[in-house]
Amino acid sequence: MIIPEYKKQLQIALKKAQGTLAKVDKMVESEEYCPKIVQMISAAEGLLRGAKLKMLENHLQTCGHKKMTSTSEEDRAEFAKELVKILDVSSRK
Repeated sequence: MIIPEYKKQLQIALKKAQGTLAKVDKMVESEEYCPKIVQMISAAEGLLRGAKLKMLENHLQTCGHKKMTSTSEEDRAEFAKELVKILDVSSRK
């Protein structure tokens, strides 16, 4: 489940990232000045990073809350492992 407010924010960020990447593609095609292209790529990365964090926040507030308040120790342990895995993958460069 995605919280409606978060869903709207995610969709906006993803559309902006898509638009930014389309612009990067055109800039590469027209061989624009390299630093300008790098700056646009960084902008797309920022938009995607924000979307990723919003999605993680949503997960913590919905699925995570349900699992962490579960009476099942297995559910809680599974969620903790899942969260560690997400953080590990997210921190890789």
